[in-house]
Order: sequence, then C-alpha cells, then structure tokens
Amino acid sequence: MSALCVLAVLVSLVPLGFILFFVLSQGLASLNWDFFTQTPKPVGELGGGMSNATIGTLMVCGLGGLFAIPTGMLAGIYVAQHAGSKRANTVRFAADVLMESRRSSSACLFMPSR
Repeated sequence: MSALCVLAVLVSLVPLGFILFFVLSQGLASLNWDFFTQTPKPVGELGGGMSNATIGTLMVCGLGGLFAIPTGMLAGIYVAQHAGSKRANTVRFAADVLMESRRSSSACLFMPSR
C-alpha cells in the first residue's frame, strides 16, 4: 500500500515538475524592472507590467495594518490593565478563538489522514 502511495505521488509530481520547469525557463527572461513598474498594455501589445497589482497589494496590506495593528495593541493593553474582569476575559477569549481557528485551519491542510 505504501508503494502505491509513493507511486501516486511520483505520477502527480513529475508532470508538475515539467510544468514548473517550462514556466520558469520561458518566464524568467520576462522578469525585469519594467515588468514590476509599468502599467499593463492593451491585449495584443507586447510588454507591459503589473504596477497596478503591486500598488493594489501595498494599499490592501497598508489599510489592513492601519486598522489591525492599533486595534490589536489597544485590545492587548486593555486585557493587561483589566485582567480578571468579565470584559477582559471576553476579549482574551475572542482573541484565543481567532488565533486557534487560524492555526487549526492551516493545520488541517497538513494533517495526515488516518
């Protein structure tokens, strides 16, 4: 049974390895400074870049941090200052639930089946 599992992994990984090699061999030449700093060109024209995607990613991460960092710090200060109160315990419980759900959702991807 174990040999079949190894064979199945190899059968699935070999084509993925060929695809990865093909994409890297064809695409690495296109990665340059202009690709990251220019805007996309219309369909059919050569060249262009992905500056819109880069700027959008930075905006989303920046806005997320702008709201999440102060909220998390204030919640942590509140929990530390008012330890033992009902509201502080509720805030601590909510933070624990959020952290555990993040941890368990990523862990379930790597859990071996029984």
